[in-house]
Amino acid sequence: MRARASYLPTMSRRPPRKPTAAYLERVAIWYLERWFTTRAHLRRKLVERVNRGLAEHGGDRDEALAHVDAVLDKLEAARILDDWLYVRGRVGSLRRRGDSERAVKAKLRAKGAEPAMVARALAEVEEELGVGELLAACRYVRRRRLGPFRDGRDPDRDRKDLAKLARQGFGYDIARQALEMDRDELEELVFSTR
Repeated sequence: MRARASYLPTMSRRPPRKPTAAYLERVAIWYLERWFTTRAHLRRKLVERVNRGLAEHGGDRDEALAHVDAVLDKLEAARILDDWLYVRGRVGSLRRRGDSERAVKAKLRAKGAEPAMVARALAEVEEELGVGELLAACRYVRRRRLGPFRDGRDPDRDRKDLAKLARQGFGYDIARQALEMDRDELEELVFSTR
């Protein structure tokens, strides 16, 4: 193994900062300028900063967590942080992309979204955009070039395609229906509902 050249700078992390209210607010705004997220997810990120800061500088954990909650309340009051807008937008984009209902719920659960809010957003998206489970499966099939988009039919390939759809959270009947469609029929369905 070659030795590191002496002229290259060493990569060192800056020490964590003390978790004051002003610092936590700056971190939250910095994060929200880059990524839109839920309150629960942003809280997790801020608590990570608090934990690192307290490990380095010491201090009262309850006071720091009170700062976190105050910052989140302030951002929600200013409508900078809005769980409903995030969930509604994310559900729409995931369904248009071809994600199953089960996959959408899992992704949003990981971000800390409430299940009732996700269910309401799924119902709205299906009603407004007409993106149901079959259409989402067809979009996934088209995007991944499965089933009718392959050259020739092979029973072994069909089983593998069916398994891919199952891993994405689609039920057997929906997956089978999407894979057995004719290519033109599938594309007509996908493009008629954009």
